[in-house]
Amino acid sequence: MIQTLYADKYTNSVDTTSVYPGYEYECRVEAVYVDDVASGPTRAYIVTDLPAPQDFRVFTVAETQVQLEWKFLRFSHYQTHDKLVYLVRLFDEKGNQVDERQFHNNTRNLPLQGRNDHDQTFFAIISNLAPGRRYNATLQAQMNEQTSTLRTLQFSALRVNLALDVAILFEMAPNLQDRDVIMTREFIQSFANCYATEDSNNVRLQVVQLSNRPVRVVSTDEARNRTLLLQELAELYSKAGTSVLTPDTFKETVMKTFADSRSGVPRILFLVLTNQHYSNLMPEKEDELAKEGITSVILQMSHSSQPPYSNQSMMHRYILDGFDQFNLVLNHAVIDTVRSDEFPLKRVEIERELLPSRLTVYQESAGDGAAEWWASHEWPHHYRISLKDPVRVLWSHNVTLPRRLQLRYSFTSGLRSSTNYTLVLESFNPQDVSARTTVDFRTNFKHRWTIVKRAPTRETRSKTRNSLVVIQSRSQRRNKGKRGRTRPRVRPSKYLKAISERANSCLMAGCNVVFLIDGSNATRSHDLNLLKNWLKRLINSLQIEAIDKAAEYKKRQAIRRHVLHRLPPIATYGVGLSIVQYAEQAKVVLPMMTRLTRRQINQYVNSMKLSGGGANTGNALDFVRRSRSVFGNNSTRSLPTRNIVVLVTSGKSEDNASHQAIKLKREGALVFVVGVKEINKQWANTIASNPPSTFSMELNSYDLLDGLRERVKRTICQASSRRKKVTKSSRSKFYNKKNGTKGRKTTPRLPARNLIPKRGIHGAKGDRGIRGVPGPKGASGLKGERGHLGPRGLPGPPGPPCLIGPEQIKEIIPREASTERTPIHRHKRSTSDDFEDLGPVGPVKSEAWLGVRGRRGSRGYPGVQGHPGLQGVKGEPGAAIASLEEVSHNICQSMIDAYESKFMEEMKMLKRVESSINILRDQLETNGYQGSFEQQLQRLIRGLNDEDGPSRANNFKGEKGDPGEDVRCGCEEANNVLERTSDTHQTSMLKVRN
Repeated sequence: MIQTLYADKYTNSVDTTSVYPGYEYECRVEAVYVDDVASGPTRAYIVTDLPAPQDFRVFTVAETQVQLEWKFLRFSHYQTHDKLVYLVRLFDEKGNQVDERQFHNNTRNLPLQGRNDHDQTFFAIISNLAPGRRYNATLQAQMNEQTSTLRTLQFSALRVNLALDVAILFEMAPNLQDRDVIMTREFIQSFANCYATEDSNNVRLQVVQLSNRPVRVVSTDEARNRTLLLQELAELYSKAGTSVLTPDTFKETVMKTFADSRSGVPRILFLVLTNQHYSNLMPEKEDELAKEGITSVILQMSHSSQPPYSNQSMMHRYILDGFDQFNLVLNHAVIDTVRSDEFPLKRVEIERELLPSRLTVYQESAGDGAAEWWASHEWPHHYRISLKDPVRVLWSHNVTLPRRLQLRYSFTSGLRSSTNYTLVLESFNPQDVSARTTVDFRTNFKHRWTIVKRAPTRETRSKTRNSLVVIQSRSQRRNKGKRGRTRPRVRPSKYLKAISERANSCLMAGCNVVFLIDGSNATRSHDLNLLKNWLKRLINSLQIEAIDKAAEYKKRQAIRRHVLHRLPPIATYGVGLSIVQYAEQAKVVLPMMTRLTRRQINQYVNSMKLSGGGANTGNALDFVRRSRSVFGNNSTRSLPTRNIVVLVTSGKSEDNASHQAIKLKREGALVFVVGVKEINKQWANTIASNPPSTFSMELNSYDLLDGLRERVKRTICQASSRRKKVTKSSRSKFYNKKNGTKGRKTTPRLPARNLIPKRGIHGAKGDRGIRGVPGPKGASGLKGERGHLGPRGLPGPPGPPCLIGPEQIKEIIPREASTERTPIHRHKRSTSDDFEDLGPVGPVKSEAWLGVRGRRGSRGYPGVQGHPGLQGVKGEPGAAIASLEEVSHNICQSMIDAYESKFMEEMKMLKRVESSINILRDQLETNGYQGSFEQQLQRLIRGLNDEDGPSRANNFKGEKGDPGEDVRCGCEEANNVLERTSDTHQTSMLKVRN
């Protein structure tokens, strides 16, 4: 008996709170009369339901990990021994169960950034997902063998978005069953679907089917269209000939596949073998392909499976014993490809150090062209610059340039109008390892050049999330086990100030400047031209190029002294610059980049065009905050940069810009508003940072922009020196809004409500404490830069006079010295008689004396022969070879065509002769034969040479005679002629084939 309830006679219902969820109960109702006379009980059996969790949704999703959340189930009464469990199941798109997890209701939650409901919401993390695959997640609550209703949701894991060159090489043997072929085809589709191939700057994918003649199924350009990619992979079929594929042919196929790979980008060879052992194709040494920067991931079928094999980034091997095990290794194979970017091969690291950056071309005033770029981290031995059109290579030059941070190469253009060109820049080290970068440009009908496409740098490429591969860095492994916050080794402001002073600029290094330009209908084309000129002068006055040079010099100095690990990354960052233009939609004109030259900045500014439409300023501010090309870039978010946004607008926004501006300012950005024409001052003050008098300016016309350039420059410089402030809502610390207290950063916990102390009265100031023990000596600073050359010193006092005469010269140079060297027949050998003709010694005075000039001595011996010089770099083949090959090909083709026409004429003549001889032989056998066979044959040939030769040959009829021995002889002679004719025909055919 749990509870007994009493009610009066006018009540037909009661309430109770003594039941527990997930239990079975028996309820009895009895009527009690006077003198405790009770009726028989009426029974009812009930089962309390277990409610389903509410608000089941996806909090965050990454490539191999998802974070789910739902509301806690809270009950006012429950047994202490009862355990409430949440059951989460994960299914793939085909209905196969991928994972199953159980979470207890008392499991402690991890604090998350920006979330304050940790006591109400349960967070669950599920890992080991396949990138790009769709999943179905289900949630149920269980307690006392009771289950709640099912909650379901769907989500898709993100695809890998790294800079990788992936090549899938596979074989499908004809002896495979249809089921195995289908499973192999689906696995290749799933593997290709794990990568984001739409952007050519990131993953580049190609598929090759192996056979005696390997075939490229999907090229890099076709892989950009995901629908076409999956359609081509769905039509794969078995193909014979893999068993005769030799290792040399396989290696040639691999090198040909990666011939157009990018420099400094990992190359992934994904090999799927279904019928033979990998050792039949792969080189004997594992590092043979690794020397070319290729990481091998091998998937092989065998009769018995083996444990996975991994050799750093050189080779990863999986040997399976069934086709149904493909899905078990899919996630591991994808992670192996991603680790090749985290731990690159030596060849890839060398290429990254050799890769030039920020390559651009521009047209000079004289009509010639010039190329500019930033030097690589490692000084190259020489450069190779080539210019290509869509058909061929126009020219290629090997040049050796001085060691400078910024390089320039001028060339004579002579380019055609309205044509696309590609400039290729390659840098080589002494070991002949090269790194290549390109830039595409186009000439219009006025012979003006326009940049079409630039090669992306490593900083501008997209990065995948850190949840894909959780790898501890060296500093994390070194500081593992240490509690508390580690002190930084150096202060970044020290180096940033030194870099700005070296560049003679007021702008503080380590900041990002974004210009947000209004391109709506409120801006006219004349206003845009004035804005372009003002923007170029403002950016050039900030000396951004000089700051980048100083930062790059500091980085190279640290690399040379092997102390780069002691510098914070912000110390060598420089200044990031970005330009965004907006109207109804925002677009990036210049993505966030450093190491920009003045000409490159001017090219980007000149490319701005009016978009038209209304001005959605709020959408543009949100785009700046979220876009990966601006502040959302991973290389920028990981650095404590000071972000400055300069908004130049021509009118009021059509959306709510104040809310988006508050979000942007909460993340530490400073917003500077320059309003032109019809601008609401109160609206501009809400957008700008505090104080509005400094960060908000209004003008009546674009013609007055030049007068504000110095003020805007001064404001930007002051903003770059201010300390970055982040509001509490965007901090990574745990913060409780309800009580306003902070928890510890390392192990945050919710404060108890009864233990919150109240602020009391300030006490008196205490006495000064005893001076503490001096701390340990800090690390020595970096060596200072070499100073300037000092002024030239004063001349010293005159030296003592020379007192060595001819006699002393004889003692210094002995006579036997001439016999110690090997004589050479080209030079005269000196003898002892050469010293006999010296004149007498002159008188010696107390002061310095000047002797009489003697006669000229004999020629000395030649020196030791020097070492031979280094062998020069082999030059490119000249253009004459290509032209000679083309001319030779044309001559041979014309000769073959002439011979074929002549041979066809001869073949027609031989057929006519053969048919006529057959007719002649038939007539001789039937009508008899008179005269010699040679006479009849001559008459036949004369008839063939005439115009009506065939008709005369057909109507030819010999005189009737007695058949006899001559007929048989004539037939034999005709047969001999036919045999000689067939021999001639076979010989001619053999000549044509040769």
